[in-house]
Amino acid sequence: MERQIIPSGSNLKLRGKVALVTGAAKGIGRAVTEVFLEEGAVMVLVDIDKRSLNKTVMELNQKSYDIDFMISDVTSSEKVDEVITRTVRKKGAIDILFNGAGVLGETPGFFETAPEEWEHVFSVNAASIIFKKLACICVKGVKVV
Repeated sequence: MERQIIPSGSNLKLRGKVALVTGAAKGIGRAVTEVFLEEGAVMVLVDIDKRSLNKTVMELNQKSYDIDFMISDVTSSEKVDEVITRTVRKKGAIDILFNGAGVLGETPGFFETAPEEWEHVFSVNAASIIFKKLACICVKGVKVV
C-alpha cells in the first residue's frame, strides 16, 4: 500500500478511493487533484504536458503525498486503454475518473478556424471522454465525473 500523509482535520471522504484525473498538470484538473488528495484519495494523474505534470507532481510530493502519474494522449483510444489497464493493474481499481483534459482553439474567430483545429479541439474535449468511458465500462463501479 502506498504511503499517504493526510492533513489533520480533514473529513477524508475519499480515503482509499482511487481517483484518475486527466488534464491534471494545471487548471481545473490540478485543482480537483488537490481537493481529492486532501480528502484522502489515492491519485493517478494523467497529462500530455510532461514538463507541467512533472512540476505538479514535484510540488504535490513536497506535501508528502504519494502520487502515481503518466504522460499520455487522451485523444488516442489505445493510450487511454493503456492508462486504464495500468491503473487497474497497479492500484487494483479505479473508483473515480475525472475528465479534466481540455483545450481551446488558437484561432479567435469561429469562421476563421480551420477544420484541423476543430478536429483537435473536439478530439481532446469530447472524443477523449467517450474513449475513457468506454475503457472504464469493464471496470466495475467506476464513477465518471
